[in-house]
Amino acid sequence: MRKSDLIRSISYKFRLSASEAEKALGAIVERMESAVVSGSRVEIRGFGSFYSKRSSAYTGRNPRTGESVEVAAKRLPCFRQGKEIREYFNESSGTS
Repeated sequence: MRKSDLIRSISYKFRLSASEAEKALGAIVERMESAVVSGSRVEIRGFGSFYSKRSSAYTGRNPRTGESVEVAAKRLPCFRQGKEIREYFNESSGTS
């Protein structure tokens, strides 16, 4: 599902214009982004949580030349699925 599909779905479900639905979705995504960037955790019960994780610096290798390369420390965005959605996926795939 793409962003345009979400907008269409929100628009239909809540009887909003497409531009109103786009503004609503944009506001939600923008707030979630700023929270995760600032180091907060965004948790949507039953769905999952978004958070940032620190990765420490390490020495890697260039696969083409084999030369050692220093990789700097960085922050990475992460997502962890919630228990309910994990169970839903396991039930729907028939691997309970």
